[in-house]
Amino acid sequence: MTDEARSLKPARSKLLTRRSVEKVRPLKIVVFVKSDLRHGLAGKYRGHCGECRFEEWFHLSLLLVTKPKATRPKQRRPFDSEHSQAAPTVMVQGWHAYRRTTQVVTIVIAHLEERNVMAKGMILAAGQGTRVRPLTQDLPKPMVPILGKPLMEYLIEHLARHNIREIMVNVAFHHQKIEEYFGDGHRWGVEIGYAYEGIRENGDILPRPKGSAGGMRSIQDFGGFFDESTLVLCGDALIDLDITAALAEHHAKGAVASVVALEVDPADVQSYGIVAADAQGRIQSFQEKPTPAEAKSTLASTGIYIFEPEVLQLVPPGQVYDIGSQLFPQLVAQQHAFFVQNRPFHWIDIGRVSDYWSVLQRVLNGEIANMKMPGREIRPGVWVGLNTCIPWDSVYIEGPVYIGSNVRIEPGARITGPTWIGHGCVVRAGAHITRSVLFEYTRIAANMHFHEMVVSRHYCVNRFGETSYQGDEATPLRWGDARADSQAPTHTAPARGA
Repeated sequence: MTDEARSLKPARSKLLTRRSVEKVRPLKIVVFVKSDLRHGLAGKYRGHCGECRFEEWFHLSLLLVTKPKATRPKQRRPFDSEHSQAAPTVMVQGWHAYRRTTQVVTIVIAHLEERNVMAKGMILAAGQGTRVRPLTQDLPKPMVPILGKPLMEYLIEHLARHNIREIMVNVAFHHQKIEEYFGDGHRWGVEIGYAYEGIRENGDILPRPKGSAGGMRSIQDFGGFFDESTLVLCGDALIDLDITAALAEHHAKGAVASVVALEVDPADVQSYGIVAADAQGRIQSFQEKPTPAEAKSTLASTGIYIFEPEVLQLVPPGQVYDIGSQLFPQLVAQQHAFFVQNRPFHWIDIGRVSDYWSVLQRVLNGEIANMKMPGREIRPGVWVGLNTCIPWDSVYIEGPVYIGSNVRIEPGARITGPTWIGHGCVVRAGAHITRSVLFEYTRIAANMHFHEMVVSRHYCVNRFGETSYQGDEATPLRWGDARADSQAPTHTAPARGA
């Protein structure tokens, strides 16, 4: 072992020793390597590790295959099907390494032991969603659909990608719809638990949120779920944050609480909660929607937090208590290790109905990663679901457009993207749909023009948030419920392709 290797190795390694390798076959471990260690480690241990690479905050999946000592071959050989019994042999991101790698891996893991970035997840989903009505009239805000999937599903998939497998969700309004859809989480490879926030009043059970911090304190008091670092997310935003990197930075700074923030234009600070911090990132104060002249910084809180368990002990039990307006000022006043992280990522907050329309336009244009268009692309930019009834030769469709299953589009209709047409919709002859979203089972009457709107069976909302309801005489638009539409198609047989 080199002197450099000895200097990295602590007195004891709890994660991996030679003896533990002998006992566990096979053993899978994950190593996180900080950028300032990456090149140094790769250089120091190149002779030991062969092609082993250390990536910045990247998962190195190490599969160690061992065999009893007496039968081990004396020569080092790469891991492959022919030599699958050679041990200990390591496969790192598809690259071959050799026997002495075990010693090096032991050292690296031991050195990084204090940088443990395992975490649990918390999704805040108990809000009423009043600012996005009428979208939330009969469903909770985390269930508002994007490309046919609830907002919260994208969050759970993202947490799972970063190996956060235990997730609690606080719920209140329309909570059954969240619980029935996600269940125990096994479809996404995670475990999901739910904490209902409500009261009994005059014999009825009524939703009554406890506040973002109060709800977490209630969960902790009930069963002690938050026993390690916890990533807290709002259930009404789309993100592609590098969670692994955020957790690693949180631990590297020794923080008890971290806020993930984004730089915003100085003219836009009055739309956000602004975080003021020193040069090391330690938070000094918060400002709620300050004017540009008053703003102490341009760092906007994204509603993404990382907490250590001791933070929740600061929340008074049994009270409605908010993270942003109450817990955070308390952390600053008591001078806890409270830091801001300024890192680039996409954060799309759906705070208003107009935001929802804008988000869907961006998603349909392919601007957001990890959001794949469903259906089959039968023409460039045109995706369709199953069993559609579309006379392709007599309609005009310009992508990007998604047309769901069992949708009927009649001759003379024009669809201009980005547009989403949910399953079971009917677009009558001569109707024009431009840059709009049609929820499932919506019927658009003949010759109607819907431009930049979100349309359901009962209401439609333009891109500015102005709402009209079905039967409203103040609007010339006519639409309805396609489930009650008994009119047969005006053409005899749909085309089977583009």
